[in-house]
Amino acid sequence: MTRPATPGARVAAAAVVCLGLFMLGMDLTVLNVALPGLQQDLDASSAQVQWIVDAYALVLGGTVLAVGAFTDSWGRRRSFVRGMTVCAVASVCGAPAPQPEQAIAARCLLGVGAALLMPATLAILHDLFPEPALRRRAIAAWAAVGGLGGVCGPVIGGWLVEQSSWRAGFRVNLPLAVTAVVLALALVPESRAARPSAFDVPGAVLSSLGLTARVWAVIESPHRGWTSGWVLSAFTCSLVLLAAFLLRQSRAREPMLPLPVLTRPVSAWGPGRLRWWRSPRSDPCSC
Repeated sequence: MTRPATPGARVAAAAVVCLGLFMLGMDLTVLNVALPGLQQDLDASSAQVQWIVDAYALVLGGTVLAVGAFTDSWGRRRSFVRGMTVCAVASVCGAPAPQPEQAIAARCLLGVGAALLMPATLAILHDLFPEPALRRRAIAAWAAVGGLGGVCGPVIGGWLVEQSSWRAGFRVNLPLAVTAVVLALALVPESRAARPSAFDVPGAVLSSLGLTARVWAVIESPHRGWTSGWVLSAFTCSLVLLAAFLLRQSRAREPMLPLPVLTRPVSAWGPGRLRWWRSPRSDPCSC
């Protein structure tokens, strides 16, 4: 890649990718305070409303590892731009939803877009700041922005509901996505891995299924109960699938996830952030 020549240009490029991460965090919680109006307008059941909120986290959590595996070879800026574009399309589809099913599908598509852009944001920062000290600061800012998005989501959502309706919780992504795409094309240099590795299809399938089962179990456990047969089965399937994934990675010539990466602080912190972002979500049954 051709890195920006000046420190100011590098900071500007980092700010652009952090804008995308802010939107990703915000989307996890922005609909929380809009659930009563959403449920009334769509005549949705409590279960349907819950899945309008949780479908995004389920798809993001289940696919982010597999999608991130080919970001380096596909192009990091390209992945970021395509992810933001998918998020914009999902928002356009979700805002006028006349039925709960369309809103759930739009939130699933939003999760796909987020899975495309999230790994790209961190990869771009790694390339922008090769110096260890600057890279640590950039990653700290990246983490803070992601958490800030999750915290600001209910505040932004509440203001949007007062000014308009729950549908604005989808529309709010449009100006953010368009701004991020335009600025990324202008300020963020493209980069790829020097030696792209082959895509590990079995590893991608195992990781996606295992993570999806795990996220589903976490989402459903407060309602079904932690000792529910469905929840325990999902956790068990997740453990088996993820163990098979780790075994696959330990034996693959070009692993999708080199196992030493799991010992790094950023890697260990990532899944916890997704759980923390989701923690303040509202229970539609209590609205």
